Amino acid sequence: LVKIQGTDIEIYSDLDGKFTINGMVPDTYEIKCVMISYQEKEEKVKIEKQDNQIEIQLQTLGTK
Repeated sequence: LVKIQGTDIEIYSDLDGKFTINGMVPDTYEIKCVMISYQEKEEKVKIEKQDNQIEIQLQTLGTK
């Protein structure tokens, strides 16, 4: 599950963890990623244009 903090936007990724969000206005957003068997992660992401690709790495539970 991918949540854009401060908005109502919540979407699910595919099996590879990829997702698409359309219509984002250029700004800085706090993105929260939640996946079973992985540690939750929040990361600030700056969206500068309509076609952005970002990569957020999650760690499996029990790893540092």
